[in-house]
Amino acid sequence: MRRVVVIVSAGILVVAGCESKPKAAGHAVAQEPPPPLTSTWQSSAVPTHVEPTIVKEGAAPLVYMVEGGAVIRVRDVSGNRDIAQGFVPARSIVRVDGRRGVIYGDRTVFAGPLADGGRYQIVVEASGENVARQGTYQPTPHQAR
Repeated sequence: MRRVVVIVSAGILVVAGCESKPKAAGHAVAQEPPPPLTSTWQSSAVPTHVEPTIVKEGAAPLVYMVEGGAVIRVRDVSGNRDIAQGFVPARSIVRVDGRRGVIYGDRTVFAGPLADGGRYQIVVEASGENVARQGTYQPTPHQAR
């Protein structure tokens, strides 16, 4: 018996197979590699508008850890202007430090000192394409050797 389970969640595809074959008494049964899988997918754009997201706001110091690579913008709310913007790799820390300025990972992108009493925002910019996918995914028939 062959069973294939497909789980699609948040853009992650997991495929697990389960095979049950009887073993001959006292003899090992050679394991055959699983057959290749075939798939048919249709993709369509999702008509949504994604806004930038403010992830931190307040007086310095502010700290934000970027989970996946993203374009990060730091806004000086008091001065009504953007002071830094750029791509920050995954697992990097964005800091708004009153003395040192704005730091992305180990790179200073806006030198300090920052104005006393200023308010700042760390903003994650929207990126990528919103896509819905649907279809079938099944094993191809086993081929004899």
